Amino acid sequence: MNLHVRIGTRGSALALRQAEIVSDLLRKRDCITEVVVIKTAGDRITSLPLHGFGGKGLFVKEIQEALLDCRIDVAVHSLKDYPVENPPELFLPCVPEREDPRDAFVLSPAMGGSSIPEKARIGTGSLRRKFQLLLLGPGWEIVPLRGNVDSRLRKVESGIFDFIVLASAGLKRLGYEDLISGHFSLGEVIPAVGQGAIAVETRKDSRDLNDLLAKLDDKKARMETETERKFLRDLQGSCTTPVGIHAEISGGRMRVSAFLSSLSGAKRIRDEVEGNASDHLDLAGELFERFLTLGARELLCEV
Repeated sequence: MNLHVRIGTRGSALALRQAEIVSDLLRKRDCITEVVVIKTAGDRITSLPLHGFGGKGLFVKEIQEALLDCRIDVAVHSLKDYPVENPPELFLPCVPEREDPRDAFVLSPAMGGSSIPEKARIGTGSLRRKFQLLLLGPGWEIVPLRGNVDSRLRKVESGIFDFIVLASAGLKRLGYEDLISGHFSLGEVIPAVGQGAIAVETRKDSRDLNDLLAKLDDKKARMETETERKFLRDLQGSCTTPVGIHAEISGGRMRVSAFLSSLSGAKRIRDEVEGNASDHLDLAGELFERFLTLGARELLCEV
């Protein structure tokens, strides 16, 4: 008998596209899929910065409740929104292939070309981005920006901002790759934990479904995001902590880079480690210990 899978997701265009990606993977395994849209607190509250009222976990809570109540069978989240601590009855049997993890910038048409001016008004809702951007352009004015991808693009197209910064993965998944003016390298702006990856969450007792989803798991994406999430968990950081962490596997080796700032942006730490990809969780631990040595605990107390 073919499995009938109800997929829970937010209602934004990007969330629906990610649910469609997971749905396509399941249909290729002869599943019958149904997408169920769930409105979250993060969708309802759009006038305040995320770090001011609970962080990105507000995009997850109601969907997890629907999963626990058996109103859906699978929850699909952006992995960068997925908290490091979750209900014990739930887990991630599948992290599909990861999209480009870098941050991209979209210039206002009034700017012309693809180069960023020394003085500019920049839209972003992320403190992680803000404090790294100010290291690159001390003359830039960083202005809070929230809303879905389409509304953010309209604001830069109308000239409200000189440029905005968004996850490259979201723009590509929505078919807006041609609007990308350029990317910040991983050496310039370290992405959020799990950026570019999709989290496929289920109940632990859904054995047949979990066995199926495990076959769709991408080993590289799994190892990279597990490393990033372990670092954040060891740091005892949250969705509101201005932290970037990125693990990248190449040729059997893994490089792990991280950035941490106080909420004021006055103090910052940046470092990286490299080693065998098979030791990925140990590398996360090694980088965490280096951050402790550099004063991470004291910095976090200042947030």
